[in-house]
Amino acid sequence: MKKFPDYVWMIDPTDRGGRRVALRRTGDSDYYRVAGHWSVGSKWKGGKLMSVSPIDSINKKELVECTKAEWKEDNGQYAK
Repeated sequence: MKKFPDYVWMIDPTDRGGRRVALRRTGDSDYYRVAGHWSVGSKWKGGKLMSVSPIDSINKKELVECTKAEWKEDNGQYAK
C-alpha cells in the first residue's frame, strides 16, 4: 500500500488559473483545509492520489505532495 503524504496540494485541472489549495493529513487518508474549515477523504487510483467527497467541486481532484512550509504559507494565519 502506498504512503499517504502529510501535506498535499489539491489540484483542479479544470481551473485555467491553476488554482490549488494546500491540505494537511488528519487521519489515515483524510485531509483538512485549515483556512477553509473543510475536509476530503482520499484514495489511490491509477497511481495517483485523488480526493473523495460527496461535494462535486472537491471530488476527484488530484492530490500532490507539498512541504509543510508550502502548506503553512498557503493557509496563512490559520496554520499553526
